[in-house]
Amino acid sequence: MSGKRTKSNSATDLRPSASIAYSVGKALFLREAVSRLAAGRAAWLWMLLEPVVHVAFIMALFTFVRVRVVPGAEFAIWLLTGLVTFFTARDAATRSMEAIKANKSLFAYRQVLPVDTVLTRSAVEGFLGTIVALLLLCASGLVGFEVIPHDGLRVILAFAGVWLCGLGLGLNPDNTPKVALASGSTRLACRPSPNTDCTKPKTRRR
Repeated sequence: MSGKRTKSNSATDLRPSASIAYSVGKALFLREAVSRLAAGRAAWLWMLLEPVVHVAFIMALFTFVRVRVVPGAEFAIWLLTGLVTFFTARDAATRSMEAIKANKSLFAYRQVLPVDTVLTRSAVEGFLGTIVALLLLCASGLVGFEVIPHDGLRVILAFAGVWLCGLGLGLNPDNTPKVALASGSTRLACRPSPNTDCTKPKTRRR
């Protein structure tokens, strides 16, 4: 009876890899979001002002050369959407490259993998970029600009595609530093599960 009880208890204690990945991703997402928005006294404010300052500067420059016509779109909205998309992809790429180095202390836990930190940082940048774009477009609509796109699905796909390009740069092994984990293992994408052992590095057979 005792053997059956211990066996059943150990079976219920095991968690599937999907549940572990969800818990780790959620915790990392909240951690990265808080650190991103609390990096400085006005970090959240600069996220909104950065594209606005660039749009104002480029509009002044184009006004000086008298080129302010974009077929089928408002010039300011065209600039705003392009700059916000560029900043989102740029931040996703640059911050993802630094994710492994900045989170080395978390790799002592078997559940946290280096690829989790890269994906989470990129997801945070994509989420914050989407929020910034929506807020600025809503503000532009209140001012009087036409912000409703003719093909909304294509706009969403274009934004997601540029963000994925930034994620791809962050996942590039040539840009991501190689970090030795505190446990001494060389696992990069191995999630602990009942059928896998992530404590031993895998060797290729010749």
